[in-house]
Amino acid sequence: MPRSNLILETAPAKVNLSLRVLGRRADGYHEIESLVMFARSAADQVRFTPGREPKLNLSGPFASALKGTNIVETVLARIFDVVPDIQLGEVSLDKRLPVASGVGGGSADAAAVLRALRVANADLASTVDWVGSATALGADVPMCLESRACFVRGVGTEVLPLSDFPPLAIVLANSLVEMPSDKTAQVFKRLAAPEYQTGGSDEPRTCFSSRDDLIAYVASVGNDLTSPALSLAPQISDVVRELSANHGCRYAALSGAGPTCFGLYDDLQTAKEAAMVLTARRPDWWVVASELG
Repeated sequence: MPRSNLILETAPAKVNLSLRVLGRRADGYHEIESLVMFARSAADQVRFTPGREPKLNLSGPFASALKGTNIVETVLARIFDVVPDIQLGEVSLDKRLPVASGVGGGSADAAAVLRALRVANADLASTVDWVGSATALGADVPMCLESRACFVRGVGTEVLPLSDFPPLAIVLANSLVEMPSDKTAQVFKRLAAPEYQTGGSDEPRTCFSSRDDLIAYVASVGNDLTSPALSLAPQISDVVRELSANHGCRYAALSGAGPTCFGLYDDLQTAKEAAMVLTARRPDWWVVASELG
């Protein structure tokens, strides 16, 4: 097949800058509110070749950590069940994001494959419920399908894109502590959230006038999963402390259920310098600087 048919998609890290857990629903899921942005320079890479035998090739520094059926394989199988006429193909996944690390790597990969399938099947694209397909794969996949700054509600599938926000940079850091495969479920179990009561949500924030406004909001809301995540992985506190100590860091916290943490910076150059300093101090950690969007 000609090389021109190759479709490239980036699967950027999803960062929960804030996260409120409003309660546990009757179906076992949790109602949340979260301000989410994506780190463009911290990403897996997806190469999709339409028309070839559907299969998955893995490479990259974290490929060996992937076990069992990959979500990309699930995407290909499920979309074919729903849309039998869709053209599938071969997927090559360059796994650069740590696995089960709190930055939605698997969800981002699934969303990237859905976007590639949408491009490859332009004649069918308008007839496919892409958001519905994303939702069926997991709560984080719809926001990763959008892959832009947003405020999310419900179980994470109600996605409201931000209408205005200032430029912001980030340093992501992960000590690469080994985590259980059901890490997120364990964190939510330790949270022991009360039963969800309707009417407890705030008006969604989809506009921020300045960096100070955005950072003040993030700091005031925080992350409700921090304490239960710390009980599972105490090393998280070391990462937050190291990020906070870096020159120019405006705010540092845990992303999602962790263990990846983040520090916010006014500009990318300052973030890159901070990442270099942190890497020198902690060469065994995963550290990346990026712009947010």
